[in-house]
Amino acid sequence: MNSEHHHGHDGHLHHHDADAFRLSLAILVNVAFVAAEFAAGLHWKSSGLTADAGHNLSDVGGLGVSLLAVLMTHLPPTKRFSYGFHKGTVLASLLNAALLLTAVAFIVTECVERLLHPVTPPGLPIIIVAAVGIFVNGGTALLLEHGHSHDLNMKGAYLHMLADTLVSVGVVVSGALILLTRWQWLDPLIGLVIATIILCSSMGLLKESVILALDGVPAKFDLAKVSSQLTGIEGVENIHHLHVWPLGTTRVALTAHVVISDESRRTIILKSVNACLHELGILHSTLEFETSGTPCRCAAQRECLE
Repeated sequence: MNSEHHHGHDGHLHHHDADAFRLSLAILVNVAFVAAEFAAGLHWKSSGLTADAGHNLSDVGGLGVSLLAVLMTHLPPTKRFSYGFHKGTVLASLLNAALLLTAVAFIVTECVERLLHPVTPPGLPIIIVAAVGIFVNGGTALLLEHGHSHDLNMKGAYLHMLADTLVSVGVVVSGALILLTRWQWLDPLIGLVIATIILCSSMGLLKESVILALDGVPAKFDLAKVSSQLTGIEGVENIHHLHVWPLGTTRVALTAHVVISDESRRTIILKSVNACLHELGILHSTLEFETSGTPCRCAAQRECLE
């Protein structure tokens, strides 16, 4: 039996450099807006504004965590962390999901308090502040849009800002209705709608983050499909003991036992296998080659994927 290792040098570092810049800019803009919105909410006693400011504050914290995780990917591997610190991006996405759920609890508490002790906030200031929020949150979402397609960590930050944009639209609507109707319950009602939107948007992120944290197969990979494509390579008779797991939100590792029919063609087959894995986006692999009729070293055959 022979083992082969393959390490790919991809464009992830270039992505991370761009992501770090986008996150830094997003943090600066949103810190300024959160301070202004929170002050406006307290001054005009608007639960809609304070709820939105509280959520935006959690987003600033989430953006900071995401930035820290991205910066950690540049750190070199150590004796204890031999894979490097890419898993920090998984922890960041998990923490972002937790922050969102915390924001939901805060908003619901605030809105219930307003329903029990109603206060009629002025509609025009709410409209003005929330309208600014549409541009701030919307602009930040556009800034982060590029990164969300290749990184769950960036996806978490992007979804936060996209949800905030929709929330700000809702606050503008509530402000306009308050001007027209003077209905006190509209403001906390919009706050509860905000909480519902945040909860719905965070559940998918939480699920994906937990899967990656537990070294589950990333959503974009189908283990059966990976096995099928590898067994379709000429000279490969079987693939078993196949495992795919995340090294981070953008890096994936694979180990597998590859059964070949002709040991003399092992080098050629290895090149074909690595080319196939590269096309699938798997750039770090450890492959153990076996010839037909050679018993597998796996003690527990039930763990193998035939």
